[in-house]
Amino acid sequence: VLCGRVLWCAMVMRSARRDFALSAQHLLLCAFVVLYAPVSRAEAPELTADNFDSTLSAKDGIWLLEFYAPWCGHCKRLSPEWDKAAAELSADGVKVFPAKLDCTAHTKICDRYNVDGYPSLRVLSSAGEQIRDYRGGRTGPTIASYARRLAAPKITELQSTKDLKDWIATHQAAFVLFTPAVAQDGWDELLEAYKGAAEKHYDVASLAMAPEFSGDDLDIRVVQDGKGLQEDEGLGGRLVVYRENEGKSLTSWVNRTVDGVAHWINGHRGIMLPKIDNTNYRDIGDREKPVVIAVMRGRALPPGVAPDSEEAYKARQELEPFETIPINAEFLT
Repeated sequence: VLCGRVLWCAMVMRSARRDFALSAQHLLLCAFVVLYAPVSRAEAPELTADNFDSTLSAKDGIWLLEFYAPWCGHCKRLSPEWDKAAAELSADGVKVFPAKLDCTAHTKICDRYNVDGYPSLRVLSSAGEQIRDYRGGRTGPTIASYARRLAAPKITELQSTKDLKDWIATHQAAFVLFTPAVAQDGWDELLEAYKGAAEKHYDVASLAMAPEFSGDDLDIRVVQDGKGLQEDEGLGGRLVVYRENEGKSLTSWVNRTVDGVAHWINGHRGIMLPKIDNTNYRDIGDREKPVVIAVMRGRALPPGVAPDSEEAYKARQELEPFETIPINAEFLT
């Protein structure tokens, strides 16, 4: 649309050189068209059985595939959010590409990935290999945020105290493995376990490594096995999660294996008391821990309104209803 209108303006301006009587109104109209013509946004492409493999292999990066059915209500709600994420990632040059495929029209592709419900979301390589199941949110921003994690290094290398402070400040649960200044027994075992755990959870956990000295001046209390570390106990050789202005070191009874460390990371990658909504309930249920849900309803009364007054009663009648969380069957199994 924009190209067509620019071409029209170019024709008008060419005519102006031949006809000096061209009105100022025409020139103003041309300027308005160029400035306010809508710019098309990148959307998640609709793939088919014929172009599926060639489209994926044409771009070097990661693909987020939404396998859907046209009659699926959840798919209809997700589709515009998938498009929003595609536009954001494209604008920022992130090499993660959302796309869609209609499983009712292209069953062979969906059978290839064992799609048995809609929408089914997969993370694929450019070679079409499934990297993992999708574990992100269902809104444009949360989809894009998950994609950025996929494109980032699995473990971020921090070099200084400033790097460490910035890392902790920008993540609600920041994991840091501190490299010891002096060789320690069990270090190699823990390092390999941490790298293996990162392969399992890099898409949902914020994982980093830092030199031991970087944690000396953090002024954040670190506990292990329920007790605070003493000032003379260094952080070298420890795996610590920082959340809510406190650090927690990997407990002594956790096996220093890939599965043991991965389980600990998965259980500590969120804050202690998150608010559950329709963007994170799947993720909270996937942390391999029992979930206790407290349902609270309430809203602050207007200033100056007494709790037992008639005005307070009327205000309570106008409380917004509970947020509906579309809990699917897979969340309950």
